[in-house]
Amino acid sequence: MPLQNIDIDKEINNIPPLPVTVNEIMHEINDEVKDYKILSNIISKDPALVSRILIVANSPFYGFSGRINGIREACLILGLNTIRHIVYTAGIVMQLSANKARRFNFDHNELWRHSICTGLVAKTFAPSVREDPDSAFTCGLLHDIGELICDVYFSSQYAEVLAYCKREQCHLVDAENAVLGTDHCHIGARVAGKWKLPDNIIAVIQNHHRPSESTPLPIIDLVHFGDVMSRNMGNTYEWNGKTPCLDEDVMARLGIDPRDIDAKITDIKKEFELGEFMLG
Repeated sequence: MPLQNIDIDKEINNIPPLPVTVNEIMHEINDEVKDYKILSNIISKDPALVSRILIVANSPFYGFSGRINGIREACLILGLNTIRHIVYTAGIVMQLSANKARRFNFDHNELWRHSICTGLVAKTFAPSVREDPDSAFTCGLLHDIGELICDVYFSSQYAEVLAYCKREQCHLVDAENAVLGTDHCHIGARVAGKWKLPDNIIAVIQNHHRPSESTPLPIIDLVHFGDVMSRNMGNTYEWNGKTPCLDEDVMARLGIDPRDIDAKITDIKKEFELGEFMLG
């Protein structure tokens, strides 16, 4: 029996939708509309998104430091896929972490850094299983949004989850189930459905810790692999308890040669520097 008695369904129903501008932009990108004038006009309605996109466009990675002032020019330089990643990240950050005066139970930026690295690992190995690299990155980027949702909307209960996790030295999902009677995977998937995120993202959020307990999908396997690899590369966080074990069936299904992992780590670390600019 869970230690805390909370009405999960009621709380999820009270979570507001993503910002209107974010939904507008995602509609344009998902429909593959490549009119950057339309896209830039929508983005211009949201100063926070404009700022985030200009920061990335002017980052050292692109070599235009301080020279990109217009949002349309920034969109042309970054391309639709990078814009999608920024919009997802910024939209969810704005929704879940907007109240700067509030004291959260953990550093949300640490979780985003882990998620960016997870996405980069998934993206890097996606071609080996004929998955779209950019879709793999987005799924990795959003796989742990349930943790953010729990921390924002079940803050006092989540403080007990983290205390239980530290005290028992157990996996985070075990602590969540002990305290809440559910876990961040289930809660994250429920909210992602409410936000009308794509089905593959919802499946990853729901199953990234239990890839062999669901219908096997390469995208879930990739993000599970990326999640564990990200932690092994040092992108982890002290509140999260034990590092999840790598599912051996996943490695068999992906068919990744261990020698390829070491060879690609350097490239992943270089891309990670760009990814951090998405956090603003």
